[in-house]
Amino acid sequence: MSDPTYFDGWSTDLYGEDLLFQRTIHRLTGGIVRGAVLDLGCGSRVHYDTSRAERWLGLDVSQAMLDDLRFFGGPPPCRVETRRASCLDIELPAASFDTVCAIFLLHHLGQDSTRRSRARVVALLAKAHRLLRPGGTLLIAENAARALEWPYHLAYAPLYRWFHRHRAVELPHFWTRRQLLAMAREAGFGEAVLAEIPIRERIANPMTGIALPPALIDRLQRMTLLVLERPA
Repeated sequence: MSDPTYFDGWSTDLYGEDLLFQRTIHRLTGGIVRGAVLDLGCGSRVHYDTSRAERWLGLDVSQAMLDDLRFFGGPPPCRVETRRASCLDIELPAASFDTVCAIFLLHHLGQDSTRRSRARVVALLAKAHRLLRPGGTLLIAENAARALEWPYHLAYAPLYRWFHRHRAVELPHFWTRRQLLAMAREAGFGEAVLAEIPIRERIANPMTGIALPPALIDRLQRMTLLVLERPA
């Protein structure tokens, strides 16, 4: 996102506090997030299990998001630190984290075209690889691109420019699980554990308050969960 105030108008309360997708992320990440943890684009809600964190640093471009930070299932048993910063621009010491999290972040890196959007995602993943200690873990949760969305992505470049210019909206770019795995390998990651999970509940967009109609929820609303390891 080019505008650091873009997310200040989001109403994250529209997500609720006890939805199925939140409970699913928390349940599936038990024991995965550990040690020194860096959350890239943490937003205002942390859904994964932080019970094994020994340090937690959250980065986000929006101070409003950081000011409303909440942990699903309770805060981690360590000091919580936040910084207002772009996850693409932040400079931190190499090999200083055991876990890096990118939870519903990558689709927000969309910009101008699929090619440029992909380059930004790979750059972010390469940064995560550099910041992880050998044997460390990258946890990714993302909206899964579905076949019905291909016309949107085919016209992504002109759509992005029009909405950015006339509506001050920065359109997301979604990725299939195959694309996510290819970009992760390009960034240097090794073994991966992957799950694609349907989200069969009504979730309103935090900017518009609009949710998918019931007929489309099962077809379009899916979550990709990736656990990637930096080779030792």
